[in-house]
Amino acid sequence: MKLVRKKKNNTNISTIFIYLILILANLIVLNIITSVSLDYTTKDGQSLSNRAFQDNLFSPKLANNDTTPPTITFINPPLNNSIITEQSYNLIINVTDDNPPLPGNVIIQISNYTSFLFNATMNNTGGDLWSFNWDNISLYPNREIYISRVWAKDNSSNENYGWSEDFYIYLNISTGQSPSIITIIFYILAVSATFALIRVYLNRAATRKLFRKKKKKSIV
Repeated sequence: MKLVRKKKNNTNISTIFIYLILILANLIVLNIITSVSLDYTTKDGQSLSNRAFQDNLFSPKLANNDTTPPTITFINPPLNNSIITEQSYNLIINVTDDNPPLPGNVIIQISNYTSFLFNATMNNTGGDLWSFNWDNISLYPNREIYISRVWAKDNSSNENYGWSEDFYIYLNISTGQSPSIITIIFYILAVSATFALIRVYLNRAATRKLFRKKKKKSIV
């Protein structure tokens, strides 16, 4: 009977000891997890709290604070109220912004005092420079004033956009063409032939007059 009781006591002590070990192990693991969560360190060495760590992982990115539209400046023509004499002209602007526009987000508008004419997408030629080649100027009325302005949208999350100032252009295209060498030679030959015919006519007239005088003298 004493032997049975002794075995039961040994079994109870072993069970209690195992429970104590498990509880201690759980406390150690919980302490490690808590310390890691509370003492999380970023790459730059700054500690974050557990709340801050969760916010950094799961919160959405903040919106870009850029609220300034692009600054647009005309480069060519260099001055407002410029005169264009070419039949093809390259309009160049400078667009500066912390978030430069993407291709397709810089558009030039051409109009006159009475109506809108057309829009055209400008091409980035490197850095902040954008250009548009107006190669069909001769299709528009000459000796008139045209108004050009540029719209640009930056690449920020706020998609800031703005317009340039109105830039006035006066078209004074020379449509006359210089005559070719063949045309000049043809003109010279035509003039020479005309003078030759006139000379032949005058010579014939003088000959007839002289013949008539001689004929009258012979009759007398």
